[in-house]
Amino acid sequence: MFKLSLQAIGNIKNEAQILQLVKRINARQLATAAQRKPEKAKDTAPKESRSFMYSDVLTAEQKDTLNMLIDPVTKFFGVATNVLNNGRFGMSAALSGTMRAVTKKATEHATTRVQFGRKIDTYGTIQEKLARMAMLHYVTESIAYCLSGNMDSGSVDYHLEAAISKVFASECAWYVTDEAIQILGGMGFMRDTGLERVLRDLRIFRIFEGTNDILRLFVALTGIQFAGSHLRELQKAFKQPTAHLSLILEEVTKRGLRTVGLGGTPNLSNHVHPSLTPSAALAAKSVAQFGPAVEALLVKYGRGIIEQQFLLNRVASSAIDIYTMVVALSRATRSLQAGTPSAQHEALMVKVWCSEASARVSMNLGALSNSESLDNFSTLSQIAKNVCEAGGFVQPNPLGI
Repeated sequence: MFKLSLQAIGNIKNEAQILQLVKRINARQLATAAQRKPEKAKDTAPKESRSFMYSDVLTAEQKDTLNMLIDPVTKFFGVATNVLNNGRFGMSAALSGTMRAVTKKATEHATTRVQFGRKIDTYGTIQEKLARMAMLHYVTESIAYCLSGNMDSGSVDYHLEAAISKVFASECAWYVTDEAIQILGGMGFMRDTGLERVLRDLRIFRIFEGTNDILRLFVALTGIQFAGSHLRELQKAFKQPTAHLSLILEEVTKRGLRTVGLGGTPNLSNHVHPSLTPSAALAAKSVAQFGPAVEALLVKYGRGIIEQQFLLNRVASSAIDIYTMVVALSRATRSLQAGTPSAQHEALMVKVWCSEASARVSMNLGALSNSESLDNFSTLSQIAKNVCEAGGFVQPNPLGI
């Protein structure tokens, strides 16, 4: 079962081949489904959703039609993916605006509310909340503009970045709005501030345009796919070493230098403002850690890696952190070079962001091979199985009620 927006169909009606596919494959099922009542959902967008059920509906002739349309020229899957990409990249731009609005409300309250004889913005707890809200907004907005810039310059291969932007933006917007409500206290839960509605509306963003859980697996497996193709090339090379001597020597040299600590770490200092060199070094260190960690997973699990979702989620988190570090460094460098009034403030946010993101990358990549972490993953899997078998929590209420 999947959900299809009737408005979305209208948006791609200029794609004659897509319409031909819909009409010839499932015209009757589509007409029947369109007569069903619209689903009741939170009003987050002016469009109508209905459910469609498909199960073995293709005849032999319709399968031929499908094969005819989905070829390297029409790229049906590519069209469908691009539709999702457009929604995903736009989400980071929209949600950065949401974060800006809710943070403004939180800041106004924090700078005027007095507790224990002091304005609450002077307390460390509130300061940390506001600082993290500012950092998350900065990085989200940076992703939106970086991705949009790449698209405007003619890039067509941005599906990975679009997925990252959607995951990151939707989770950050939820966190920032939740913290804004916390800063306002009970007032934040009241309808007059508008924050409670924003939080309810935000929940769907982690679900539609591809759930964040699936997109994390998509990010991880897309990255692993490149590493897998490289390992296959090496495997072929070692079967015929004389014909691929240069490739083998290059790989041996690279791995040898990496082993003694003389290679494998990219140099980003030439691409950032001098004041950001230490932060760039942390990002470069994370990049250097990422490749070998992913390669080790492939060597250990092979095709079975697709079933190792505990590990894939940590690969995805690492990839997202690395991407956000690079994007934030790029934007801050531009501001510092241009001498904008906010440049020094941006540098402060990037310094903290890269420090913490780099630490998260080391932790997540370390968990891929750490025996205690792997044992915990197996234990978590067993706990989940126990809960499913019991139809809920296994342990009884302490009072027996």
